[in-house]
Amino acid sequence: MKIADSSNGVTRIQAAGEIDMATVVRLATAMTDAIFTAGTVSVIVDMADVTFCDSSGIAAFDRSYFLAAERGISFRLIRVRPEVCRVLEITGMLHTLTQS
Repeated sequence: MKIADSSNGVTRIQAAGEIDMATVVRLATAMTDAIFTAGTVSVIVDMADVTFCDSSGIAAFDRSYFLAAERGISFRLIRVRPEVCRVLEITGMLHTLTQS
């Protein structure tokens, strides 16, 4: 995970690889840090390079979405690959996490 860009209050996080119990802490920390950075108005997680996401990743996205909402910050996932999109769809999170 890396912060790809942070300007004008918009933080873009580039996620890559598999999001599972072994990697989720790093992603969750990046998302939480972005949400609590002063001046942040939007957090965008670019998922183009994510090949797998398990329930721990879904839970991290859910927590980040609600943390951001509580602070009046937009939070969304972009460029979600079909295999991850399907998991988000099954859990009922696809629309919530991918709409601005």
